[in-house]
Amino acid sequence: MKKTGIGLITLMLAARVCAEDVPMVVVTGDRVSLRAEPELNSVLLDRTMEGDSLVLIDDANAEWLGVFPPDSVDLWVHSEFIQDGKVIPNRLNVRSGPSLSHSVVGVMEKNQELTIRGEAGGWLRIAPPQGTVVWISRQYAQIAGAENEPAAEMELDSSAPSEMNNVMGSSTGVAELPQTLSPDTEKTQGQQITLSGLLRPVGGLLYKLVNPDIEELSICYVRGNTQQMKKLSGQELTIRGRAYWALNLDQPFVVPVKIRLSD
Repeated sequence: MKKTGIGLITLMLAARVCAEDVPMVVVTGDRVSLRAEPELNSVLLDRTMEGDSLVLIDDANAEWLGVFPPDSVDLWVHSEFIQDGKVIPNRLNVRSGPSLSHSVVGVMEKNQELTIRGEAGGWLRIAPPQGTVVWISRQYAQIAGAENEPAAEMELDSSAPSEMNNVMGSSTGVAELPQTLSPDTEKTQGQQITLSGLLRPVGGLLYKLVNPDIEELSICYVRGNTQQMKKLSGQELTIRGRAYWALNLDQPFVVPVKIRLSD
């Protein structure tokens, strides 16, 4: 896929929409995926870098943020419905790839103009038009300027069991934890909670929050972006995230949605 300077392009977009107070999303991890749908197994369209800014389109999903695609993303429409660079029908689906099996990422209106970049098998490769949205994980991005109030508790969608298994699996080989963990079926999994403490590594992919005054007192285990956790290790944090509970453990595993340095 063709690559351009995402940072420069998105900063230009940010400047353009600033006067309209359009909220922006700031990427907090490196090489973070932009996907066609808010699912881990959906089509990968591009990757963004830490510090990139993207225009926020959809904030309704508990795990993903919908953003306007950077110019480096290629999208597709069928050539049959385009004439002289404009849309012929009243509405035309924009897709993530050159086939009907690819996801719809937006809709164009009649006479709307588009920028054509190439053609393949009757499909036109185009620049992202108005009305398209792609998805980035909340785990590696945050809304610029958003207040840090605790989020209301909510249950995850059908992807929760998969994420819960990944979290439990990441504890393998950590000396202070049992080698095999099972979800606690008596507790609600995937609810959002907010916890504060000092971040410490415990081994493998896991970190934990501990009491800043008595580090022997654990608050929760944390399974987040490894690079981000490494940078934040040793600092006092407030983490808002999804909590998963295992049998025979008093502390939950937390997958961060938002992290804030304590004052």
